[in-house]
Amino acid sequence: MVYCTQCGEENSEDSVFCSNCGHKLGESKENTGGKEVLQEMVYVRWNLNKGNKIGTRLYQKILYFTDQNIYIGEGSLIAGLATDLGGIVGLAIENHSLSDREKEAHTINFQEMASNDPDVVIIPYPDILSLKLEKKTFFKPDPKIKLATTDTDYEFIVSQKVKYKRYAQSLPQILGDKVEAET
Repeated sequence: MVYCTQCGEENSEDSVFCSNCGHKLGESKENTGGKEVLQEMVYVRWNLNKGNKIGTRLYQKILYFTDQNIYIGEGSLIAGLATDLGGIVGLAIENHSLSDREKEAHTINFQEMASNDPDVVIIPYPDILSLKLEKKTFFKPDPKIKLATTDTDYEFIVSQKVKYKRYAQSLPQILGDKVEAET
């Protein structure tokens, strides 16, 4: 399978254009003028108070994988929630909203986003020791991403479980042998 760099849609290997947005597959981005280019977006939930079981809160976040860094930015409450609450209608609403958000993300100036929001976490690729994608199982109902860096270890719960297969393919292409994905 081939994933569109514009909208993230899964396409067959022999496709020339994306079936969702019409973007030419395998085409590199136009000259970005020094801006970082978005490679992948992952909607996650992040428990900032992991040791504190009372009052534990999962924060909705987005992991933006660019060509240079990972940015942990503010997330979307709708990711995963609409499907849980609304079945088929909720899934349609969620997919439309998230597709629009992914298209908008390709125009973000990530350095500007980070300088305007002190809560944005920047993880440079050279600081990453490993990234492990843990698959959903009977005993682990949600797929996880465990990220080890030179400073901190992070653990995220993937909000869009159905995109695990996509992430298992795209993240190793971005980070190389630092990624271990359960298949």
